[in-house]
Amino acid sequence: MDLQTGTMKGSWEPKKKEKELEARRRVGPNLGRNRATRLGSHGAFVPVFPKDICSHSHSFHPSSFPFPYTPSALAIMPYDPTSQSNLDEAKTNHIHLDLAVDFDAKILSGSAELEIEAIADAVTKVILDTSFIDIRSVSVGGQALSVKQKYTGYLCFLDFAWFPPLTPAPCIVHTLISQFKLQDRNEKYGSALVVELAKPLTKGEKIKLLVQYATTKDCTACQWLEPSQTVGKKHPYLFTQCQAIHARSLLPCQDSPSIKLTYSANITTPLRAVMSAVPIGEEVKQGSETTTFRFEQKTRIPSYLIALAVGNLEGREIGPRSTVWTEPEVLEAAAWEFVDTENFIRTGEELLTPYDWGRYDLLVLPASFPYGGMENPCLTFVTPSLLAGDRSLVDVVAHEIAHSWMGNLVTTENWEHFWLNEGFTVFVERKILGRMKGPAHSEFSAILGHKALKESVDLYGKDHPFTALRPCLRGEDPDDAFSKVPYGKRGCTQINCWCLFVLVPNIPLFFVSREGLQLVVLLGEAPGWCRRL
Repeated sequence: MDLQTGTMKGSWEPKKKEKELEARRRVGPNLGRNRATRLGSHGAFVPVFPKDICSHSHSFHPSSFPFPYTPSALAIMPYDPTSQSNLDEAKTNHIHLDLAVDFDAKILSGSAELEIEAIADAVTKVILDTSFIDIRSVSVGGQALSVKQKYTGYLCFLDFAWFPPLTPAPCIVHTLISQFKLQDRNEKYGSALVVELAKPLTKGEKIKLLVQYATTKDCTACQWLEPSQTVGKKHPYLFTQCQAIHARSLLPCQDSPSIKLTYSANITTPLRAVMSAVPIGEEVKQGSETTTFRFEQKTRIPSYLIALAVGNLEGREIGPRSTVWTEPEVLEAAAWEFVDTENFIRTGEELLTPYDWGRYDLLVLPASFPYGGMENPCLTFVTPSLLAGDRSLVDVVAHEIAHSWMGNLVTTENWEHFWLNEGFTVFVERKILGRMKGPAHSEFSAILGHKALKESVDLYGKDHPFTALRPCLRGEDPDDAFSKVPYGKRGCTQINCWCLFVLVPNIPLFFVSREGLQLVVLLGEAPGWCRRL
C-alpha cells in the first residue's frame, strides 16, 4: 500500500475508470447516511475480498477508496439486487400492522402503516416491494390516493362551416395525477408498489403511508396447515417464514436487510397468536369468537425477521426470560428438552454483550416447518425433530441464540453478504458450546461443519458461482443460493482474525489469510465483544 497515493501495488492495480465507478455502484453499501438505520449503534463491517473468492469482478479495490478512510468518504448508495425499493431515497422507520386471520379463506387482511423518512432531497415517490398481495387502497397522511391510470377519449375536429363534426379520432386526452401503481410482476422479485407523492420530500422529512391489503393464496411467506397436519388434529395452524425475500408477500415493505425498523401489530384471530416481538396485551372481541393480540418490537430489525404464528398454542416458562410455546400435546416434552436455554443465553452474554431483546421464547412448530430453526427475535422457531428426548440436538438453540447478536443486531447489507450473518453466528455458536461442553465438543462441531461445506460445494460443483463466499445475486433468487457455504467458509477458526483485529473505527486493516489479502474497515464504535472473544 502506497500511503501517499492510496494505491496498491501488484495484483491490486486500479482498473479503468469506468470499472471503478461500476464497482462503487455495484457493491457499495450505504455506509454513511444510513448505517445507523442498518446496524443501530453497533457499527458496520465492510469486507473487501480479492477477486478470486468472488463469483464476479465487481469488487472494491483499495485504490478506489479515498484516503484516509472515513465514513463520509465511503457514503455510497445502498445496493440490494433483490429489492425493487428506492433504498437510496427513503427508509422505513416503523411499521404498524393491523391484521385479521381468516383460516377459511387462508388470507390475512387489514392494513400496514409505514413511517417513511426521506434520506435524500427531492424525493418524489416511494417504492415498496410486494409479491402476490391484493392492494385495496393507499393513503398518504390520511389522504386517499387514486390508482394511476390513463383515460382514452375522442378528439372531434370541428369545422364551423359544416355541422355535424367530422368523424372522431381516438387519442389520450387526460392522465390523472399519478398516485399509486402496482408494477408488472418480476418472476423472482414480485411487483413494485410505486406511490407517487404530490409534494417532493426533503431530506429528513417523514410521512405516514397506509396500505389496505390482503394476502393471497399464492403468498410465499404464509404456511396454512389443516387440522390433520397438526399434532392435535383439531385446529388449523398458520406460521410465516420471511427469510430471505418473502416478507414482501406478507406486507408491502422495503424488503431488504439494509433497512432496519421497529414494528407493532394487532392480530385478530380465533386462536392464540405469537410474533417476533414482545406481547403487550390481548382483548377478547365482544360477541365474537376472536381475540386481538397486541405486540411491539422496539429494537430495529430487518423485514425478514417479522414473524407470526397462530394455532392451538400453550406456553410454559422454562427460565426467567424464556417461554416455550407449542401444541398442548408436546408441551411437556418441549419444556424438558429446552430447559438449558437460559444457560445458552448467559454464556452468550459472557462472550458478547447483555442480551438486547428482553424475551427469548421458543416456538416448536408442526413437522412441516422446513428448517432446523429460524432466529426470529424474541421468538425462535424450531422444528419438532429436536425433541429427541435426550437433549442431544439442542445445539441448534445455541446457534439461534448467537443470531441475537450476529445477524439480528448486526445485519448483512444484502443477501450477497449472507456469510456475515451465518459465518459469525457459527463462530459464536461454537464459542458458546466450547464454554458449556468443552473444547472437544466445539472442535467436533467444526469437523461436521467442514464436512457439510464440502458436501454443499460438491452438490453445486466447485466452479459454481454459488460456492463463492460472496455470490452475485443480480437476477437470482437468494433461496437458490442458500447452502452450507456461508456457514462453513467463515465459520472456521480463522474467523478469529476478524473478531480480534477489527477494533479501531475508521482505520483500514490489512491481513493475510489462506484466501489472500483481506481488508476490513469498521465504521462507528467498535462493539465490546470484538475485544473479548
